[in-house]
Amino acid sequence: MKNPETARESLAMPGELREQSVKVGYHQPPEHGSLKSFLDRVGEFYTPDRRHGALKLVAAPAAHHRLMWIHPFLNGNGRVAGLFTESYFHRIPIHGFGLWSVSRGLPRRNVDYKSSLAWADAPRRNDLDGSGNLSNEGLLHF
Repeated sequence: MKNPETARESLAMPGELREQSVKVGYHQPPEHGSLKSFLDRVGEFYTPDRRHGALKLVAAPAAHHRLMWIHPFLNGNGRVAGLFTESYFHRIPIHGFGLWSVSRGLPRRNVDYKSSLAWADAPRRNDLDGSGNLSNEGLLHF
């Protein structure tokens, strides 16, 4: 892979966490040294066993967004997040019908999907826009 800003070339190894800083559009994901901690927290916080009823369904896109926000790999983050979300739906259990699946549906509306991810990464705008660093309105839009 070649970084368009620095022209630095890197080898992306499937399944290996990235070992360098990256920038995705305007988003600066967590530093590579903290990836394991972030991924452990996602696994702990979003496990379906901690949610009941409709909250399991709400947790699926929230976990998907958080995984994309962490951006743990140099390449393939979208494919991994799509497979993660598909697996999450099967676990809670909600199954696709026919040929529809998350991993097929998201790429079909790629521009809308990436725009929604960017909205969900937006900083909190004011005191009424959630309680964390990111915009709650943006996450709801996603």
